Order: sequence, then C-alpha cells, then structure tokens
Amino acid sequence: MHELVEALEHLVSERPKRAFLILARAVEAGDEYTFDSTAAATTVALVGRFVSEFRELLATDGELLSAVHQVLSAFARVGWPAAVILAARLGDAFR
Repeated sequence: MHELVEALEHLVSERPKRAFLILARAVEAGDEYTFDSTAAATTVALVGRFVSEFRELLATDGELLSAVHQVLSAFARVGWPAAVILAARLGDAFR
C-alpha cells in the first residue's frame, strides 16, 4: 500500500484527479494502513500538497473534494494530529 502512495506522489502532478481518486479508493478508515505513522505522515503530506497545488480543481469538483475529505477522515478518525489539523483547516483553503 505504501508503495502505491509513494507512486501517486509522483503521478499527482501529471494526472491530479485520477491520482487522488485512486488514493481515496485505496485508503479505508480503520484499515491497518491508517494506523501506521509513516503512512499517516506521507499520506497527509500528499493531501496537503494536493490541496495547495490544486485548490482551483478542488473548488470546482465535488467528487474530488469528497475524496480529500474521505482520505483525511480515515487518518483523523484514528487520531493522527496532522490529519485532524489539515481537515480543520481545509475550509480556509477556499477563502
């Protein structure tokens, strides 16, 4: 799973929507991956990068915005502080 996330880090610049939707389908709340500290750090950093680089795309694509929420929620539900903070600040990205 982690190899997939690392690959998506490289692909997100070329095909941002497709890469992020793949990530959202791969990450499920409560699965083993969401409890791993390296997974949380890498995935939440990727989400943060995605939000900052593709804010306009997120603002106009409800499916993509839902995917962002889904991924962040998967890590926030198990208590990763970075995911909780980014989820709380997500609304600020659109102001």
